[in-house]
Parts: sequence; C-alpha cells; structure tokens
Amino acid sequence: MIPAIGVDATIEARGLDTNRDLATAADYRNVAWYDLGPRPGDPGNAILNGHVSWWTGDAVFTRLAQLRAGDVIRVMRADRVAVTFKVTGRQVVDANSRIASLFAPSPRSTLTLITCTGAWNPLTQSDTRRLLVSASIV
Repeated sequence: MIPAIGVDATIEARGLDTNRDLATAADYRNVAWYDLGPRPGDPGNAILNGHVSWWTGDAVFTRLAQLRAGDVIRVMRADRVAVTFKVTGRQVVDANSRIASLFAPSPRSTLTLITCTGAWNPLTQSDTRRLLVSASIV
C-alpha cells in the first residue's frame, strides 16, 4: 500500500523472464516481487516492479514518479507480516541497465520499486528508461 499515490495492490511472486529480465505481474493492476531475492523486511534489497501504463490506460505504478522522500510504503507479506518503509530517493536509468547493487547482499532492509518511463520504443515494445524509487525500513 502506498497511500501518497493511492496504490493498494496485490503482490505476485515472480522471477526472471526468458530474457533474464525481472518478470512483471500477470495483472497490470498488481506488482511483481522478485522472489529470487529477499522478501520485503528481510536483510537485503527487495524489488517490486509494476507497469506504468497498459493499453487500456493507467496501471499500478502510473503515479510512481510522484513519490517523494519520506512517503510511506506498507507491504503485507504472504506470511501476514506487515513491513513499513519510507522513500529515500529515486533515479532514472536506461532500460537496459544492469545495476548490480540492487541485488547485492546487505544487512539493511531496503526496497526498490521499479517502473517504466521515458519514450516508447516500438521496436522493443517498451519504454526507453526505468524509474527506480528506493526506500528503507522504519
């Protein structure tokens, strides 16, 4: 749940797709948790990704770019443990970037939310950039 942008979505456990990219949720209204990494609240960086738009219009992370430092993110895990994070920053990267630090072991519990941004590329059927919003456990 991200109250600042009106997100209350189901989390789907997903891994990598056939291109070895983070798999997206099957439903554009849901977010995908990268289940080959830590769960939200466990040591390390948990990754959640979601669509910014869909052919029908808005998607789960349409307003992700509106998040600001200090905004609250609440995650209810499958084991019914609720974890709260606060946004600490954001960055925009090339869609083909491979950012090793997102997957690096860490004793700290952090969260990264990812969605598309930039221009639509009809050749790749994807946006040219990715928005990453980082958060730390509170």
